[in-house]
Amino acid sequence: MTLMISKGFTWDDLLTAGLVVAKEDSKHQGYDRFRERLMFPIRDKNGSVVGFGARALKEGDEPKYLNSPETPLFNKSKILYGLFDNQREIRLRSEALVVEGYMDVVGLSEAGVSNAVAPMGTALTPEHCREIKSFTQKVITVFDPDTAGVNAWHRSIPLFLEAGLFAKDVSLTGGMDPDEFVKKEGAEKFYGLCDQAPLQVTKYLKEIAEKGALGERERSKALQELTPVLLASRRLPDKGAFLWDDVSRVLNISFDGLQKLIQDSPLRHQASAPVRTERQPARRPMPTLDRSKKFPLDWEFFRAALHEPQAFFQFPKEHWVGFLKDPELEQLLVRAWETQSPEKLTALLEELVVAQNHPDIIGALTEALLPPTEPGGTTPFGFQELAKRMAERRQKAEIRGLANQVRLSQRLGESEEQLKLLEQIRILKRSPSEPPLK
Repeated sequence: MTLMISKGFTWDDLLTAGLVVAKEDSKHQGYDRFRERLMFPIRDKNGSVVGFGARALKEGDEPKYLNSPETPLFNKSKILYGLFDNQREIRLRSEALVVEGYMDVVGLSEAGVSNAVAPMGTALTPEHCREIKSFTQKVITVFDPDTAGVNAWHRSIPLFLEAGLFAKDVSLTGGMDPDEFVKKEGAEKFYGLCDQAPLQVTKYLKEIAEKGALGERERSKALQELTPVLLASRRLPDKGAFLWDDVSRVLNISFDGLQKLIQDSPLRHQASAPVRTERQPARRPMPTLDRSKKFPLDWEFFRAALHEPQAFFQFPKEHWVGFLKDPELEQLLVRAWETQSPEKLTALLEELVVAQNHPDIIGALTEALLPPTEPGGTTPFGFQELAKRMAERRQKAEIRGLANQVRLSQRLGESEEQLKLLEQIRILKRSPSEPPLK
């Protein structure tokens, strides 16, 4: 601070540049922001210093890393650390590596990897992606292998697609970050992994497929996560077509159905839809859902479970939860199954009849509370046959999930993984789909 003032800069200049921090009780007194820290100049793509990054020199000083605040010159959403120094190598290799922090850029550069850039203490932004695209069409993310790093490259997929880039992603072995890996294994091996890197979207879909057969809830969650990716991919109609096809297969939803869901997504309209101030006509009430027609197997299974509780209680929950297409019926059945007692089930049904407002469900609950009409004291609803059909639905979903993994493993070049998955499919097809009733 003293040096800068001696060179003619005023206190206000230093404050505006983020080099000093004012005291709470005085705007004209304070201290050096980066005192007792190792400072790294941050340059824009033209080489002008616009800010600083700094690392604590003493153990225990927090935060460990500190950047300049937003200033008229330093906009974190636009600046990429290392772009000025590494832009020549990025152009020569026709490839940019995106890492998490500037220490990764420094460490990689010292080891001979000179085409890396990093955002400045913030998540990757659309501006960053557009800046990268002005130098190259090929991008590879190399983030840390922890949860934060995985989430970071997941979030970057739609950002790169919006910029017209199909980025790739590298997973480093041994739980090492890029700096650690290149110091231990060298630049040649590091670049070798980059050359074999799979597309982010293919890798992401493989992660979803590896979860196995998706229930309705998991499928809805996956679709919600993939919606920004699908919306962004429309900017690349030729290359994006295979992505829509893969998502359709992995989530077991028709292409037309997928297109309609995306078309109706709030994300599609939030940026472009104008705010309407005029009075809108009242919407007509939605018609009552006829579950027996829309979800016939779910509806029959629901009624049979309530009428044959002893058989239902013996059907393990993991064999049907997640495989009903009607989420409300599934929630009610979970509550019913967890009673594990006809008496407690009766009490629950009486409670649900009062709380419900759907006529079809009220009717089914009331029906289950009535005395049996068949001789012998039971009403035949065929629960065992319906449980078998539910088990078959689950088995088909598992086979379909494994088949999707085979397809994505082939695209990723994982030959051994393909053989293992094909063997699992063979075993599953030969396995009986009988429900495990006691």
